[in-house]
Amino acid sequence: MIFNKEFLYSLPVYDCTKLIDNIEKKHKIPNKLLEAISLTESGRTVGGKYVAWPWSLNILGESFFFENKNDLLITLKNKIKIQKNIDIGCMQINYKYHNKKFKNIEEILNPKNNIEWAALYLKQLFNKYNSWNKAIAKYHSSNPERMQKYLAKVHKNWKYVRQKKDKNEIKFKSYKISQKSFFVKNKDKIEFFKKQLMIE
Repeated sequence: MIFNKEFLYSLPVYDCTKLIDNIEKKHKIPNKLLEAISLTESGRTVGGKYVAWPWSLNILGESFFFENKNDLLITLKNKIKIQKNIDIGCMQINYKYHNKKFKNIEEILNPKNNIEWAALYLKQLFNKYNSWNKAIAKYHSSNPERMQKYLAKVHKNWKYVRQKKDKNEIKFKSYKISQKSFFVKNKDKIEFFKKQLMIE
């Protein structure tokens, strides 16, 4: 079953970000780059948040977004009999070119495996070309025009996720400062209530 709008916004947000952050650090990929690629590949708004969605397929340029893993598998198992050029999951791993790296399609679809292979593949491309821009572009295509368009999209999302992180850090720091100010301003009152509690 493919998403309808009403169901989409009733879903809990399944975000690949936590997995991506850990795997990105493990493979020493530039901060938030893997997340930017995931958003470029399978990003969509769910529950008011822009996230990489794991139950995504792209078949010959047409995107399909599913409610859950089981619904996706039904479509994937039928389509894969006649078409191998299918992108799968958070990182849109192409079945035609990468299926031999996995035991089966369920393994490709597993978010952790999907992201892990994407990180390894991206790092291989970086080691080959000694350039993150070339690695990003080649992750998507070998066609020069498509490479440039894709690279621009990734950089746009990369800027977005880094700005989002900066805003979250500013909010957290502001909260800590305001919390500290509260305790400084109300030190005497707090001490008084502490003593009252001890008396009781």
